[in-house]
Amino acid sequence: MIYLKQLTFYSLILLAQNMKYKLLPLFAAVLLLTACNGDEADLEFQLEVENKTDQAEEVTSDDEVEDQTVVEVVEPVLKTDLSPYFENADVTFYEALVPLPNDMFDQSYWDGIEGYARNFIWYESGVINVEPYDDWKMLLLQVECEGPCFSSDFYRFAYDEATEELIHLSYHSYSSLDIAKEVVEPFLAIEDSEARLSGLELPLAVQIPDTDYSLTLQNRFAGIGVDTDGNYFDDAQILFEDEALGTFYSFGGGCLHYKHPDGTIATYSFDDIFSEQATTIEGDIIDLNRDYSLTHNGCGVSTICYSTYDMDISELEAIGETESGISLYTVKNPIELSDEDADELSVSANSFANAQYDAYKEMEEYNQSVLAEVDEEGEPVEEEDEIMTYQAFLDTNAVIFWQDPFGRTSAFLHNDYQIPAECGKPVIYLYPEESQMVDVFVDIREFTKTIPEHGEDGWTVLAHPDGMLENQADGMEYPYLFWEGHSDVEVPMSRGFTVPRAELETFLNDSLTQLGLNEMEQADFMEFWLPEMLKNREPYFVISFLGTEAFNPVAPLTIDPKPDTLARIFMYYEPTFSNATYPEQELTGFERNGFTVVEWGGTSPHFQAQR
Repeated sequence: MIYLKQLTFYSLILLAQNMKYKLLPLFAAVLLLTACNGDEADLEFQLEVENKTDQAEEVTSDDEVEDQTVVEVVEPVLKTDLSPYFENADVTFYEALVPLPNDMFDQSYWDGIEGYARNFIWYESGVINVEPYDDWKMLLLQVECEGPCFSSDFYRFAYDEATEELIHLSYHSYSSLDIAKEVVEPFLAIEDSEARLSGLELPLAVQIPDTDYSLTLQNRFAGIGVDTDGNYFDDAQILFEDEALGTFYSFGGGCLHYKHPDGTIATYSFDDIFSEQATTIEGDIIDLNRDYSLTHNGCGVSTICYSTYDMDISELEAIGETESGISLYTVKNPIELSDEDADELSVSANSFANAQYDAYKEMEEYNQSVLAEVDEEGEPVEEEDEIMTYQAFLDTNAVIFWQDPFGRTSAFLHNDYQIPAECGKPVIYLYPEESQMVDVFVDIREFTKTIPEHGEDGWTVLAHPDGMLENQADGMEYPYLFWEGHSDVEVPMSRGFTVPRAELETFLNDSLTQLGLNEMEQADFMEFWLPEMLKNREPYFVISFLGTEAFNPVAPLTIDPKPDTLARIFMYYEPTFSNATYPEQELTGFERNGFTVVEWGGTSPHFQAQR
């Protein structure tokens, strides 16, 4: 009987160390000691309890900092300088987000979930002041991605401290709780999809001051405006002040960022120019919405903001305007720049147009090599060179410059001259703990090349711990599995890095180390991608990385037996003339445990594999 009490009491103490209220161990000790009837065994038990309690307190005070994330206690301060739009909101907001300890709820539930590795942060953002949640706390849950991604998911909750009831406000959250259900499922009373709280809504359109144009709400769940290295807007500039909402920020691209009073981020974009179907250029009617692109796409990745460039308007010549009067331009004095003229192009309208001409020539040369007709003996049929001159290319209005309502120069690119980007050289390394047969299947719309051949059912290989693979279909050995192809799924890119050309090699090496590639994997990556990227002559690169979770929808990967560790790292890069910054990604590595699979690859609007 005493033994049972000892176990119960000590277990209760250990459980209580992770709970919100630290007085619980003492209270439990008093209750259990009272039940021990004062005999000699009880006295031994009491001494053991005191010893265990002292040990637990010592561990908590000395070692807890190393094992747990310490959250500084911050007293909420009500926000007093609200913009007019939020003055009568259904939520009273705090001056700043208040981080909450992750163990405010019993986290033992998800600690035991196999393979569960997500990081999450709870914040308190305000107090709800309308029924049925009057005087309930407004909580935010930020759930980090597995591996690098463009934004972490966030969810809003109503929380009653008295009853510890937690209600998910799904309309005001990034999505349903499928992704984060492990975190909140044990405590969730209901999921409320009907609640609409004023003050959490944002207007769908915002008038741009002193113009006839407006911004359109693009994404109301772009993230939470607190980064580990500082404020989300540290590198942003204030673009304008709205009378009702307040400050709109820019990182230099076409999207404008807005910080909601509860700390979340929304993005707005200037879409008016796409609503103008008829546009006159030198007497011709063109359709900007149908025939041109403002943003760029790679395989599985799309940019959501048009780029802006620091170009002198004197370098441009007006050639027409839109229905609403936005002027359209071409290069005033076009001069073709050969590879001998410059390895790196300067920031100018002519250089920008030359870079697009380079991409066009690469596409035509590729098409001619792949699509060339052959005679009866299988020899290529000589055809006339149909590659346009630089001037003829510009005369087709392949590149059209314009200025947005903030006076920033951007460019439309004709869709006929855009390369259909591939997922470039993803390679898959298999590292089992002992030699074993492994089946690998990549589910993508179209393969353009695989080594060895990816059959209808994928690859079957005998994988060895050193990474060497014996392919069962052809009996040959390979260091990794290689594939390239096209995907129908696109992930919108909203975070990344702007890297000067001269710093590219150093940036890539540092980033790959942070992402967890080993020496061999990193060398393979650099051997392929560094020279590929430097074929372009733009002075900057925008670079982003997708991790396992973000890349899985682009090219689902099935492996049998299932690996203990799976790390997929996919790079998106865009050669550019813009040095505009982006909200930076946080790059995190991974721990290799058991049977490990690592994959890397990349894509770009300019990338088309040469075969």
